[in-house]
Amino acid sequence: MKFGATYELLAGHKTLTSRIPAERWYGWYKDVNLESKIVQAEGLDGEKQPIRLIGCNIHKVGWVRDNKFWAEGFSSPQGFEDIWRKLYGRFDPDELVCSIGFEVLGKA
Repeated sequence: MKFGATYELLAGHKTLTSRIPAERWYGWYKDVNLESKIVQAEGLDGEKQPIRLIGCNIHKVGWVRDNKFWAEGFSSPQGFEDIWRKLYGRFDPDELVCSIGFEVLGKA
């Protein structure tokens, strides 16, 4: 699992990642969850780290921005929205996203 905009993953701050399209990622989580809850995350620098998947929900991205920006690794809702716009070229607060919760485990 790549974490392209996960600036603080390896510091242990980020505990949630939201992805589109929501349905595809929700299906991915269910498939992985049936086999193993531990997957390898890859940060911006290519460094890999094991994470334990602990939950998956579908939310509106505006709800994630307003309520889970800290878990997404940002210090403000605006920081989350700015990166979202950079990644996807738009920010529609009503767009559905799959939010996957995790905990960072020891170094790989």
